[in-house]
Amino acid sequence: MFNFILINAFFPINGFIQSQILHLHNSISSNFNQTIVKKILLITTLTFGILLNIYCQCDITYTNANFPTGSLIINSNEHVCVEENVTVSAYTSILIYSGGILKIRNNSTLNLNGSMTLNPGAEIYVEDCNSKLEINGNYTGANLNDCEFKVFCNDCETSPQSNYFTATGSVAYLDICCQLSPLPVEMTYFDAQKNENERCIDYRWGTASEINNDYFEILVSKDGNSWNSISRIPGNGNSFVNKDYFFKSFDLNYTYSKLKQVDFDGTETYSDIIFLGHTQPDLSFLNNRVVVRTETEKQLRVYGITGALLLSKTIPAGTTIVRLDEITIKGIVLVNIGTTTKKVILK
Repeated sequence: MFNFILINAFFPINGFIQSQILHLHNSISSNFNQTIVKKILLITTLTFGILLNIYCQCDITYTNANFPTGSLIINSNEHVCVEENVTVSAYTSILIYSGGILKIRNNSTLNLNGSMTLNPGAEIYVEDCNSKLEINGNYTGANLNDCEFKVFCNDCETSPQSNYFTATGSVAYLDICCQLSPLPVEMTYFDAQKNENERCIDYRWGTASEINNDYFEILVSKDGNSWNSISRIPGNGNSFVNKDYFFKSFDLNYTYSKLKQVDFDGTETYSDIIFLGHTQPDLSFLNNRVVVRTETEKQLRVYGITGALLLSKTIPAGTTIVRLDEITIKGIVLVNIGTTTKKVILK
């Protein structure tokens, strides 16, 4: 899913994410069903760098066909992923060293016949609501109460712990954190322009990151109430680099448009509505970037509050993203293009 903030017909996302953790601590226990101590923590700045660690990196991906038996060691800073249902029938022990991470994702279950041991600093990630770790044997955590078993699911705090973890043997030092999932898709812009030369409408949008993104649909309407889909464009699943999308429509009979985004689990989210009857504003801002849309070549200028020229760039026709990182002055600056001047705060 994604959220949009309407700024001059573009829809940026805040890079910081607020999430809530329900901390479930089960200290030394031979009985999995003993009392669980619950603590609630509030995290207000889960940054994009942490998202890269959670959702992106896989040094090794194991399946039913290649999962090792006997023993598996996950070394320091090694990320091991399970992305399909895996049953390990032969007795196997798993040891995770400090900095190593076992990730279970894509609605998968790892069913292990054996034991699992975590050294201090090791972690397990269950990255969606339908993934799970099942151990037919013993589990021994790190004994640091450092939330080494993380579940990324919005319903986790109201769901039984057995939805994400079970063990038939002894369970020691289990420390589970149920963390709300971050925003799966971070949009940078969404735009639609009439192309008079080709008598069509050019749709463009971009993402800075995508998590579990199945596809986009472009929806159009004549009255703003009844909507038709004119195109379905595949998403990039999980991505942490800038992605740009483009679609050309030769149907000029519609007045309004909006973008629909669908996750792999069927969750749907919609952008705000774009009016296709006239040109959208020239400038929009996202962090220290300016998104410029112009029908002809223009000069972009950035001034300090004293009037000093800080930056000047020639902008070609179309949609262009200009980074303002080279401006060393922080605070309020004035961005000018053509007859449009707007204030922006550089951080």
